[in-house]
Amino acid sequence: MHGGSGGRRSAGERWAGLALALLLGCDGGSATQLLLVVDTDLEPGVEIAAVRATATIDGQPSAAELPVPSEEALPLSLGVAPGTREDAEVGIDLQALDPDGAVVLGWRARTRFVPGEARRLEAVLTRRCGGEPLCEAEPGTTCRGGACVDEWIDPESLPAARPGEAPADLVMEPRRAPDGGGDDAGPGDGGACVEGASCMAGPCALGELRCDGDAPRCEEVERLAEGAACGEGRTCDAEGRCG
Repeated sequence: MHGGSGGRRSAGERWAGLALALLLGCDGGSATQLLLVVDTDLEPGVEIAAVRATATIDGQPSAAELPVPSEEALPLSLGVAPGTREDAEVGIDLQALDPDGAVVLGWRARTRFVPGEARRLEAVLTRRCGGEPLCEAEPGTTCRGGACVDEWIDPESLPAARPGEAPADLVMEPRRAPDGGGDDAGPGDGGACVEGASCMAGPCALGELRCDGDAPRCEEVERLAEGAACGEGRTCDAEGRCG
C-alpha cells in the first residue's frame, strides 16, 4: 500500500521468509485456515518498525512479532489455524510498533473459521487510526479507515485464499498441546518437542520450548507490551498480568 506496489514481492513469493503460523494445537493437516494479509500506509523503518499480532482462538491467545524494515517486507502474511474445533471463533489484534517499540495504532477483528476452507482477511494499518484512540468508548468496535466499525466480520463474507499463497514450505509453530488440555505450551503427548520453538509462557509472555528433563517446558523470554490483547477482551498490564 505504502508507495504503491512497485518493487514488492507477491504474498506467495514471501511465504517462506515472512509467513508465520499462529497455531493452537493444529497438526498442520487441516485445510481450515485464515490467511491474514497486513498492509500499512505508515513509513516502514520510520513510522513503523514491526507488527505485533495476537490471535485468540476459543479464548487461547498466541502472539508473534514481525519486523517491517522496508517497503519490500509488505504486505505481511500470517497463517492462523484452529485448534480442536474447526469452527472456532478467532480474534485478531494487530499493533503497529515504531522503532522505539511504542504502539502507534491498532486494528482488531473477530470472525470464525470456515471448516475445511482457507479464507483471506485483509488488514490495513492506516495513520487515519493513529493518535488518540478513536473507538474505546464504543465496546466491540475498532478503527478501520479512520472510522469506528464493528469488530465482527461475517466469515462467509471473507474471500477464499488465493492459490499459491500458502506453499508447502510454510513454517508453522504449535502454540499449545493438541489435546487441548490446559494452557501448557508443550507439544502434547503425540508430538515431538522442538528445542527453541516459540510458545506462550503465559497469556502475556512469549517463550521458547526447552526439551530437557521429563517434560517439555516453555521458558519465558519476553513479555507482551502493556495494552496487548490477551483474550476475552482483556489486556496485559505493565507487570505482565492479563486482566
